[in-house]
Amino acid sequence: MDCGACRVVYHVAADIRSWFSLLLTVILALIPRFCVKVILQRIWPSDIQIAREAEIEGHADGQSGPSMELNDVPLSGDSP
Repeated sequence: MDCGACRVVYHVAADIRSWFSLLLTVILALIPRFCVKVILQRIWPSDIQIAREAEIEGHADGQSGPSMELNDVPLSGDSP
């Protein structure tokens, strides 16, 4: 049994223009998502981004690490 649709798909897939248009479509579809993501990160940065920026600025001043004191967290089985 020979189907005409199979031959059409075979010929379209062999053409470089179809692959280029598929790639171009995917890129054009993703551009708005990345643009919105960048704009939102610039306007409302997350806590992780704020912490990363603070750490980078701390290293730029010559500090060897974050200047934050961490307290020990007791385990559930430990009594005070």
